[in-house]
Amino acid sequence: FTRFYMAQRVKIGVLATLVGPYAAMGRDAVRGANLALAEFGGVIGDSAITLAVESTNAIPDSASQAAHSLIE
Repeated sequence: FTRFYMAQRVKIGVLATLVGPYAAMGRDAVRGANLALAEFGGVIGDSAITLAVESTNAIPDSASQAAHSLIE
């Protein structure tokens, strides 16, 4: 049980606007998430953390689709 638990990865989804007029703020958000990940050494407990980034394009429908793709 312990070996399986330690081998798991924790996936954290980041939704950000990466194109269009708000792209600079979205890139800053992604950089902030990566910085936080680095500050904690890329692990939570014994599990490695990976970030999954999806663009929302500042459109509600796009954000919904991006969120669904992170879940699947």
